[in-house]
Amino acid sequence: MNRLNSVFIFLSCVLPATSLCVAGDSEAKRQAFRMGVLLPVEGPILENATLLVRDGYIEKIVSAGEELPEGVELIDLGKSSIVFPTLVNPYSRLHEIDSNIHAQRLGAVQEIQPSPHDNRKEKVLASFRHRKEIYGRMTETGYGAIALAPSGAGFLSGQACVVRPGKAREKKDLVLAETAYLGMAYRRGRAWRLFAERHFKKAFEQIKKMRSAKEKKQKADVQSIPVEQAQSGQKVPGLPLTQKKAVAKSPPPPDPLVEVLLGNMKSFLLIHHPADIDHGMRVLDKLKKKFRFVLLTEAQEPDVVEKLARRKEDLAGVILQPQMATYRHSSVYYQPARLFEEAGIPVAFVPAGDDFKGHREIFYFLAEMVKSGLSRDQVLRAVTLTPARFLGLDKRIGSIEVGKEASFVVFDDDPFNGLSRPKEVYHVGKRVYSAEEVKSAEVKK
Repeated sequence: MNRLNSVFIFLSCVLPATSLCVAGDSEAKRQAFRMGVLLPVEGPILENATLLVRDGYIEKIVSAGEELPEGVELIDLGKSSIVFPTLVNPYSRLHEIDSNIHAQRLGAVQEIQPSPHDNRKEKVLASFRHRKEIYGRMTETGYGAIALAPSGAGFLSGQACVVRPGKAREKKDLVLAETAYLGMAYRRGRAWRLFAERHFKKAFEQIKKMRSAKEKKQKADVQSIPVEQAQSGQKVPGLPLTQKKAVAKSPPPPDPLVEVLLGNMKSFLLIHHPADIDHGMRVLDKLKKKFRFVLLTEAQEPDVVEKLARRKEDLAGVILQPQMATYRHSSVYYQPARLFEEAGIPVAFVPAGDDFKGHREIFYFLAEMVKSGLSRDQVLRAVTLTPARFLGLDKRIGSIEVGKEASFVVFDDDPFNGLSRPKEVYHVGKRVYSAEEVKSAEVKK
């Protein structure tokens, strides 16, 4: 029995069903949130702990019985409260339906264009309409970060951004990362292979030119320094006026594919079928230099997972939908996420439905994952810290740790029983959703 299972069994037997104490929004710089159980993701589970928060960031995790500093506003979340970090969705096309919160679409990992395209310069941030109603409503789902992926799933799909659900006057107030990763996709076929090989070749040629130009500049700088000054350590005079003007010119924006190959930008690779994966990996094996990527894919059987496990140096992790699958030509079910976890490949989950309803119902599917063999630790990590790491935001969100955002979800029941929904949601120390307030508003109507 894993540690989360034992804690929830204890809670169901011991903790009373007390009501959640809803506190009003406060402008105080220091707050303390007292809770029944804290699931920090990283570190041991804590009972009757208190989060000491300053300006929206966790200053200290206070153990039970330890006194709080004077003058701190205490917010009691209830003895039966269960708290863990807000969820992170690493791949969504929510911006495509943001004009209608009732619109529905299947999971974002299911669409690839029939022919390769080069949309590397497209930035999703430009199409992010932050004032649309759906982003305000998304706060009740428990998600605290959503990566908006490029719409066109061609070979080079575009640059994703990460936003925080909520309401804000300025777009910048909801943006966590302007450019999170370069979206890529691949399918088998001669056209895709030639397209990929051509663009990789151009990118490597550009890298070679960049390095050559850098070496020439370094040699020129060394030659321009008099020997006496170089030996004495004197400061080198400034460049001539004409050279200063040339240096002052802004350089062209970096090529995203080049940045990926240099390791300066993350990449997410969307591939569906086993044959496409095999074909795509052969193309990558021919490259002069490998690069790390996150794989978005459908459920894969043991033989495919075994092949991917040999590429751990390149494969940063896998993104799946939280669903069971059946073996080919049979009705026997298996757990795809468990196969990857046992192979040592980190797994992150995205909602089965890439819409408001899909995000809201994620806890039902997470409960199914627990029932089908994954531990609560693995499931919780797959929707919090692991996707945050994929996005490069794990130093800010994804777990409850000192120095990170005080962004968390509050439950008053086992969140993995399939029926529970968030009671409250906090972003950077501020409450953005309260089920009791929503219920009261509906009654008044």
